[in-house]
Amino acid sequence: MKAIKLDNIGYMPIPKVACTSIKNTFFKIKENREYDPEVDAGRHIHQFWDRNKVDINECDFRFMVIRDPIKRCLSAYSNRVGHHKELSLAKIQNSNPKIAGSFEIYTPGLGQFIDNFKQYYRVNSIGHHCKPISEWVDNDTEQFTNIYRLEEIASLQKELSNRLEQKIIFPREQTGGRKIQIQDLSKDQVDFLMEFYRQDYTLLKNYYSFDAFWKEWKIGL
Repeated sequence: MKAIKLDNIGYMPIPKVACTSIKNTFFKIKENREYDPEVDAGRHIHQFWDRNKVDINECDFRFMVIRDPIKRCLSAYSNRVGHHKELSLAKIQNSNPKIAGSFEIYTPGLGQFIDNFKQYYRVNSIGHHCKPISEWVDNDTEQFTNIYRLEEIASLQKELSNRLEQKIIFPREQTGGRKIQIQDLSKDQVDFLMEFYRQDYTLLKNYYSFDAFWKEWKIGL
């Protein structure tokens, strides 16, 4: 399994699940300094680690951090579309010129984004950040010794602090964008996203469920 290795610790990064924060923390530990894109090869911390992924199967501690699939998608919309404007005409022309002219709506609102999700999913950045967790891990969680829900990130910080013998506190990264409530979604939009992320909910059934999401959605109406 190709991922990030630090000492005898293996980490599988999943976009929009504290990924940037953990990568920056690991870099600081590994290099004893903050990541600097002007000094280090690559324009971003992700590019640094993408070129330094290794087989982590032999690591004693192999972990991943997960998140409710629909909430993860909403976070991706808020940050990548709302904050970074990656579905603006200019950004699509730069990143995906071959499909830049195929959209009726650029910088869509949330409802427009969900209603035309499969169309926007073709944009590299959107596909990358919204790609189901099950696809990132080849539908297999047995390869990990530890799985942490995002809501339990403090437990991961404590475990890493013990293993690395230093205080680990993840910085908050990539949080730009309006915070979206799940009640901002219509029932039909929730139904669509549940179907799109069905395999994720099946794979992560011991951590997140359809029923729990529906209950939370209804309570907030």
